[in-house]
Amino acid sequence: MPTAASETLAALDQLPPFPPVALRMLDALTREELETSELVQLASADPVLASEILHAANSALFGLPRRVKTLQHAIVLVGRDYLRPLLFTAALRAYLKAPGRSRVFQEWWRHSLACALLADGLAAACQKSRGEAYTAGLLHDIGRLGLMMAVGADRYRAVAARGAPALALEREQEEFGVDHCQVGKLLLEKWELPPELADASARHHDGFHRGRALANLVWMACSLATVVGFSTQKPNQPLSLEEWRAGLPPGLEWTHRLEVDALRKTLEERIGVYSQI
Repeated sequence: MPTAASETLAALDQLPPFPPVALRMLDALTREELETSELVQLASADPVLASEILHAANSALFGLPRRVKTLQHAIVLVGRDYLRPLLFTAALRAYLKAPGRSRVFQEWWRHSLACALLADGLAAACQKSRGEAYTAGLLHDIGRLGLMMAVGADRYRAVAARGAPALALEREQEEFGVDHCQVGKLLLEKWELPPELADASARHHDGFHRGRALANLVWMACSLATVVGFSTQKPNQPLSLEEWRAGLPPGLEWTHRLEVDALRKTLEERIGVYSQI
């Protein structure tokens, strides 16, 4: 008799591959030093993605008087800060074969973008690689999307809503035989992304562990996103900023300058802009 894990893994194995050009571009964007020509070469291999970048460059968001006609000009104009969420969202549209406007998907998308932005800011404060932190934050919860696609979004949401968010991983294990952290690691390894990104996905609920700088940043960003109100599941008793700080290791006193309302406003504004791309 098939087990829950074997059934879930079999369903995951049938999922289509994530658009490879978008993944390679996101991986390239983890590097601080990156030539525009490399991004142009990568994007040129996917006509649909290239057209999305050109469309964004010619959108009202940038308001240029003349039409952008070349991919190189578009990539320079859009810039790293807009290119990363654009790649992520465009790849998701292709991956899902649908606009993805369901509530559960929108909550997941907003949480992923919030985590990416927070990871970027935390990395800057900790003097770590911002590009790597942003991409790790963007992809950290990809296992949740994988599970939703494998078992069905309605079934996944019903399981997630049964009890306290703190026990969500245990409920996933009981129902599906695997949890979304394990699935995230599996998918990112399958898509041949760097092991550090897969490790960050696998450990983003594990708390702080010395020697795992990227995973620690993503854990901090993921939990802070929940504090600020960008959660995939609304907790009955939301974690406070003080409780979040209490779980941090020594040496991060600068986090006392963070303010929930200011963070929420900034994230809402940035994500609101991204939704127009």
